[in-house]
Amino acid sequence: MTLHPEMAHERCSELLGPLVRGRLTPADTAAVEGHLSGCADCVRELEAVSSLLGAPVEAMDDLERTRLRAGIAGGLRHVVPVADPYVHPDQDDGAPPNLRRASRRRVQPGAWLGVAAATLILFAGALTYLGAGGFVAGGSDQGGAGRSAQSTEGGAGGGIPGARAPDAGEAGVSDRPQMTQKPLIVRGGTKFTEEALSVLGRQAPSFRAFAGVHGPDDVPLLQGRYARSLERGLRGGPVEPCLDQAIEKRPGSLPAYGALGALRGGRVLVLGFVLPSTRSGADRFEVTWWAVGDPGPAIRCPQPLGHARGAIGDGESR
Repeated sequence: MTLHPEMAHERCSELLGPLVRGRLTPADTAAVEGHLSGCADCVRELEAVSSLLGAPVEAMDDLERTRLRAGIAGGLRHVVPVADPYVHPDQDDGAPPNLRRASRRRVQPGAWLGVAAATLILFAGALTYLGAGGFVAGGSDQGGAGRSAQSTEGGAGGGIPGARAPDAGEAGVSDRPQMTQKPLIVRGGTKFTEEALSVLGRQAPSFRAFAGVHGPDDVPLLQGRYARSLERGLRGGPVEPCLDQAIEKRPGSLPAYGALGALRGGRVLVLGFVLPSTRSGADRFEVTWWAVGDPGPAIRCPQPLGHARGAIGDGESR
């Protein structure tokens, strides 16, 4: 077989691994074999690569891992000088410009053998480490903490505090309201105004969405469940007695909204209800708010500070 002078040692070294695995094209295989027929160094490197690729991968013990890390760290600290690929001749140098590009320094085949061996050792170590349980993928020890079917407080939407539906990236965030078919729960000190509360049921997206999926037949089935959801989600205020009081006055209503916030510098409890109708577009709302004291259980519901009722989506609250 004839020698292929165009095949450099570096290129031959790069193709030894694919040659052993049988992944070279016929043309590359012929070129590598032609180079090997006239290069004893590359033949020895081929024997070493064949031995390494054919050897079974065994797990490293702690001592071998320590030595491997130390060797890698030492190699990183050792800076190998790289020759400038361009020659900068003196002004008196009469060499023509097309000869000013210097040939790269030839790298000895032994150096490529060392690189190949180190690469295979690292690859085997990584496989062993991963097989032993390294790099365990997973999030946090919180499990699903922070996600809830209920939602909690958020900023203003459409100028109404505590009424904004979350963006897509906010789902599951514990201090932002989340639009669901269940009551919307808002916590954390949202600052309300009387003007905003008076139009909350008429303009808030949560009321429109809630009314769109509930009808009169849902009232006997879901009224108690939604009331308990608000009681669990809003602690620190007279939620239970105020819910009972409001439902007693409006037996055909469904709890749709609950909030603990601030109004004129004081704590306020806000409860909203939807009164489903059999006629399309005839659903109504009722929103009532109470002044509450310090967090703690309350037996009685105080006198309401105000309330608003009307059609959902249009009309004036009253």
